Amino acid sequence: MRNWILGGALSALLATPVLAQSWQEFTYPDDNFVITFPGTPTITSGTYNAGTVSAPEKIYALKVPGRVFEMDVVDFSGNKVSKADAIKQAVVDWTKDGTVAEDTFARIDNDFGRNLNVLHKDGSRSVGSIYFLNRKLYLIQGVSLKNDPDPQSGQPTRFRESLSFVQGSPAPGGRGGRGAGGRGGPGGAGGPGGGGRRGAAPGDAPAGGAPPP
Repeated sequence: MRNWILGGALSALLATPVLAQSWQEFTYPDDNFVITFPGTPTITSGTYNAGTVSAPEKIYALKVPGRVFEMDVVDFSGNKVSKADAIKQAVVDWTKDGTVAEDTFARIDNDFGRNLNVLHKDGSRSVGSIYFLNRKLYLIQGVSLKNDPDPQSGQPTRFRESLSFVQGSPAPGGRGGRGAGGRGGPGGAGGPGGGGRRGAAPGDAPAGGAPPP
């Protein structure tokens, strides 16, 4: 994952924070995801570099006082990197400058990835997830900066948990996408809806965030 402090889009945002607004849901069908931001994000293009891979990315980002919310969508259609390798390298890049407080496998309906919570050397904390489907790598992170007036705020986690896919991977004999269990069903995340999110030790899922057998 890009170092967000050095990323061009977020460097610009750091100079021009916006006032917090009410949370709004945004749908981006071209990139196949739905998400909520506490305001309207900026959308820019860039280049994702991780290991030996360089690929075009689209960056959806919003800076509010003390926090950054970012969603990166990387187009892997021009290379042959596997899902497992793409997620593994993203985890390495994300965690290389900090202490990992959480590393569990993540799930949205039939799509599996990784959840991360990292305490960085600069005093910031990032909470996010990594997914890979339809040859796109999805990197979502809510960042609590060193100057966050409420470093225990649940907003970064709320941002991470708001992600869903317009059309997810199909279940055996079924369909993917935003169905009855898309965000955990009537009981909330991981609730009776049968879909939604789960968290577990990374050893419970094969490398790269694939579902356990």
